[in-house]
Amino acid sequence: MRVKSDGPQLISAMIQRYLGVDCSVLMGANIAKDIAAEQLSEAVIGYNNLPNAKIWKRLFERSYFMVEMVPDVVGAEMCGTLKNIVALAAGMVDGLGAGERACVRVCVCVCHTEWCVCVSVSVCVCVCVSGTLRFAHGLLHYRA
Repeated sequence: MRVKSDGPQLISAMIQRYLGVDCSVLMGANIAKDIAAEQLSEAVIGYNNLPNAKIWKRLFERSYFMVEMVPDVVGAEMCGTLKNIVALAAGMVDGLGAGERACVRVCVCVCHTEWCVCVSVSVCVCVCVSGTLRFAHGLLHYRA
């Protein structure tokens, strides 16, 4: 995502506009060396065109790399961006030596259809891939 004075611009939308082609997105909380070592990983393909998404899924999916598909390029790209922001914040908290409890306050919880950013131990803000916002009390979706 690129942010300009007139607001955020999705990279996928820029590709579609400038190249005139369908653009899906692949998002996931993965580390390249872990995938290369065939450690269990997962990602989501956000798509507008289902036949194209199925091609991408066949290309990327492996026994150690699970791929889910959602019909929402914008939601998937926004959640991927949010994940990166929260990962930076969690890294800073960890780098400051604030401890695991502080990291719980800055966590990303991934389910197949939503991203949850826990802003405190008692409240999670959940952004569904469709872009709707809801609140969940407690760490209902927390995965260590």
